[in-house]
Amino acid sequence: MAQRDLAARLTRIQAAARSGDAAARRAWDVLIALVLRRDATDDDLGLDSLRLVLLIQEPAAEDPQFARAFQDWLSRYGTIAGSGEVHNTISGGSIHGPVIQGRDFHGSITFGDAHAARPPGPPFGDDDWDDETDENA
Repeated sequence: MAQRDLAARLTRIQAAARSGDAAARRAWDVLIALVLRRDATDDDLGLDSLRLVLLIQEPAAEDPQFARAFQDWLSRYGTIAGSGEVHNTISGGSIHGPVIQGRDFHGSITFGDAHAARPPGPPFGDDDWDDETDENA
């Protein structure tokens, strides 16, 4: 993998880790442990990706065991932050109701009052909803 491509991938993982993505943070911590041979700290989220690439490539060229360990890391975590590109498509038919398209959502998403979105009619499971003799009426 070219230096620039690896640096871009590490930058995406680093950015996702900074934004609170737990999987990306775990990937970053494992990488720091592999490359720097110590536990990661919050300061390590500010490492320059190109510098980190150099810290990876030199030992990988000289130490086959390190090279295998890094390839294992890359296979396991290298796609966590994805490519950074989003391609959303809705096709066919009509859309009735809210739609969300995007990437890397964090937190809750709501669309107003949950009761307002319900269609008119009986409550779910109440098959005699119009019977006025019902104890609940």
